[in-house]
Amino acid sequence: MGMVLANLRGLRMAEILDFKEHLSTLLISGLFILLAARLDRHIPAPMLLAGLGVLLVAQFVARPLAVLVSTAGSTLAWRERALLAWIAPRGIVAVATAAVLGPALVAAGYPDAEQLLPIVFLVILVTVSAHGLTIGPLAKLLGLAARQENGLLVIGASPFTVALGQALKRLEIDVLLVDGAYHRLREARMAGIDVYYGEFLSERAEETLETQHLSYLLCATDNDFYNALVCKAQGRRFGHHRTFQLATHQEAIPEAKRMPLGQRGHFAFAPTADFETLYQRMDEGWTVQTVRLNERRDFGQVEQNLGILGRDWFLLAALTPKGEFRLYSDEQPFKPAEGWTLLVFSTPLPWEK
Repeated sequence: MGMVLANLRGLRMAEILDFKEHLSTLLISGLFILLAARLDRHIPAPMLLAGLGVLLVAQFVARPLAVLVSTAGSTLAWRERALLAWIAPRGIVAVATAAVLGPALVAAGYPDAEQLLPIVFLVILVTVSAHGLTIGPLAKLLGLAARQENGLLVIGASPFTVALGQALKRLEIDVLLVDGAYHRLREARMAGIDVYYGEFLSERAEETLETQHLSYLLCATDNDFYNALVCKAQGRRFGHHRTFQLATHQEAIPEAKRMPLGQRGHFAFAPTADFETLYQRMDEGWTVQTVRLNERRDFGQVEQNLGILGRDWFLLAALTPKGEFRLYSDEQPFKPAEGWTLLVFSTPLPWEK
């Protein structure tokens, strides 16, 4: 069935994969309960010692040796090999195999085979518990843990998004700029911004693009409907509350004719911050700047100095005192306080002239 479904054209696989995952969880959970019900809770000491012996050999001899042989000649670093050598929790395949082979071996004249299932369950309990509790600390110790989600994925290279990326880079916030036109990424590459050349919705991008360390998605192309499509497609991965797009050009149209929120991302910055407006403001000399809020300059004073928010200036994002990145939207507003760092898009700040 898997081979047939994978080769059918025009088939939506997302719903099928979701159903398969839920079904697998139910079946595996039920199978574990059925197999565990066959165990005797009174395990003899010799059987327990045998199980510990099997566990030690499997974990510290068989697994490292298998990893060493299978990765010979590969580009994996020793840290990656060390993590692979330690992390190998056993599960349903091992216990199901033992449940089938154990009775068959006993029937074939090997009475000690009745110990096979309890020993395998012991190995499963220890490896799942030990590896589940240690994989995080060990990955951090070896420098292999994913970075904390605190950054921005931007779809669509333009003078504005490049300026935004440069400002985030100065604040040491992760940013990745994606575009399907190589020439549009030139300025971003020259500025040292991480870029990805290719179609973001392609299978290749889905398989190769690493976005686990990025917490927000901003679709900022000049195509409103493509922006909405990407936000809709990526809402589950990032969370719908963290998918944003530039305001559509139809915001002057009555509410009944606008694109509903369920079919798009949240409008970033302000309803007036569409692609043409941002592009025009860049031509007029607006820049992305940082403002640090303190005792002498709070958010109210910033508004007084810069004018009307959404017309005379745009609030793009902010960093909390703990360094947490937040993208701003009128649909998801936040109130910056003392110690926050703001990213604003405006003419040169009056107190820096």
